[in-house]
Amino acid sequence: AESLTQRDRAKIDVMECNRTLMFGDGKNCRASFQARIPATICIEDIFLLVHVVEYDVPLLLSRQSMYNMKMRIDNEHNRVYALGGEDKLIINSTGHMVIPIRRHVKRDTVTCTKVTATRTLR
Repeated sequence: AESLTQRDRAKIDVMECNRTLMFGDGKNCRASFQARIPATICIEDIFLLVHVVEYDVPLLLSRQSMYNMKMRIDNEHNRVYALGGEDKLIINSTGHMVIPIRRHVKRDTVTCTKVTATRTLR
């Protein structure tokens, strides 16, 4: 949340939940709350409903979220297409694909840990 403006921080809603999630390492991780956070993906302002976990993972978009956004990834040209727009696809130092989720934040400072997106709200 430190990369958000004061105005965007005021838009965050937090709700209790009790959900178990599994990541690529096969370990179960419990989410005790969800947050509705503002985001900009491919020029479209949206809200992401995310599960917050006590686990060191970046913000991950679920396959269903990407499907709902009609997301397409062009590896040849390092572009991502979603929600009727497009943006640069960033490859981080560990080789993972990263897409900007805030329009006004410098792209090299966009980091969000301990969150996984499970639904996209428009």
